[in-house]
Amino acid sequence: MEFSGFNRPGRVPLLLSIMAILIGTLVLGIILLHLKVVLIPLAVALLLSIVFRPIVRFLKERRVPDFLSLAIVAVALMLAIMLPGYLVYASAMSLTRNLDTYVPRIESLISGIAEAAVQFAARINVDLAEVDFSQIIDVSSIASVVTGTVGETVALVANVFLVLLFMLFMLAGASQLEGKIRKAYPEAMAARINQAIDRISRQVRRYLVAKALISAGTGVMVTLALWLLGVDFPVFWGFLAFVLNFIPTVGDLVSTLLPTLLALLQFETLVIPVLCCLSLVLIQAVMGNVLQPRIVGSSLNLSPAVVLVSLIFWAWFWGIPGMILAIPLTATVRIVFENIEGLRPLATLMGAEAGGKPAPVHSPDP
Repeated sequence: MEFSGFNRPGRVPLLLSIMAILIGTLVLGIILLHLKVVLIPLAVALLLSIVFRPIVRFLKERRVPDFLSLAIVAVALMLAIMLPGYLVYASAMSLTRNLDTYVPRIESLISGIAEAAVQFAARINVDLAEVDFSQIIDVSSIASVVTGTVGETVALVANVFLVLLFMLFMLAGASQLEGKIRKAYPEAMAARINQAIDRISRQVRRYLVAKALISAGTGVMVTLALWLLGVDFPVFWGFLAFVLNFIPTVGDLVSTLLPTLLALLQFETLVIPVLCCLSLVLIQAVMGNVLQPRIVGSSLNLSPAVVLVSLIFWAWFWGIPGMILAIPLTATVRIVFENIEGLRPLATLMGAEAGGKPAPVHSPDP
C-alpha cells in the first residue's frame, strides 16, 4: 500500500505532520507544567512590559537615559503596589487567623440544616435520624480550603520582585528592538515588521489597560459596599474581586459567593447577607455587562467556546494563576493573529462576533 503524500517530493506527509504537532504539543505541555514557577512571572512581566513601554519611549524621546527611565518605571510600579499590597496582605493574614472564630457559627448552621433535613425527611417517610451530618460537612476541611485559597492569592503578590526584574529586562530589550530589526532586514520589510509590532502592542495595551481599569473599579466598589454593610475584611474581598474579575463568570461567582457566606456567618440576621449578595451581583452586572463592552469594545471579545477552552487549558497547567492569566493571554494571541494576514481567519474564529471586521492594515504584514 502506498500513500500519495510519500510520493510527492518537497511535501511533508500528512502522518508526519500530525505526529510533529502531537509531539510539539506534548513538549509544550511539559515545559508549561514543569517551568510554571518561572513562566507565570514571565507571562505577567510580558503583559506589563507592553503596558509600560510607552512611558519608557516617552522618557527616551525626552533624552532621559535608558537606565534612569527603567528606574522611574520600576519605582512608580513599586509605589503603586506596596500600599495596596500591604493592606491586602494584612487583611488576608487577619482572615486566616480569625477563621476559628467562625467555627461555632458554622457548626450551628450545620446543625440547623441537619434538623430541618430530618424533619422534612420524616414527612416523606425517610429516616435520617441516624445520619451524622458533621461527617458529611467537615468544618476543618472548609477552613483548610479557605486558608489554601488565601495563601495562593497572596503568593501572586509575593512574586512581584521576580515580575519586576523580568519586566525591566523586557523593556530594556524593547527599546532597542526597532533598531535591530532595521539592521537585520531590508528597509521595506523592516518597516512592515515594525508597523505590525506597533499595531499589536497598541491593541494589546488598550485591552489590558481597559480590563485592568474595569477590574480595579470592581474591586473598589466591592470594598466600599462591604465596608458600608459592616462585613469583615472588605479590603481582601475587594482585592479578590479585582483579581477574579479576569476570570469570566467563575470569578464573578466566587467573588460574590465567598463574602456572602462570610456575612452569613458573621451576622445573626439574614438581612445583611442578602443585601451583600444583591450589592455584589449588581456591581458585577454593571461593570461586566454595561461598562466593560463600552470600554474594552466588542472587537476584542472572545467567543464563549474559546474562553472555556482557554480556562481549562491554563488552569490544568498553572492552577489558579493560570485561570487569572488565561483570558489576557488568549486575547493577546487573538490580537497577534488578527494582525498577521495568514492567521486572520483564526482570529475571526476566536472572536465573539461572526460579522466583525478585521483591523485595518495600511501595509501587508510580514
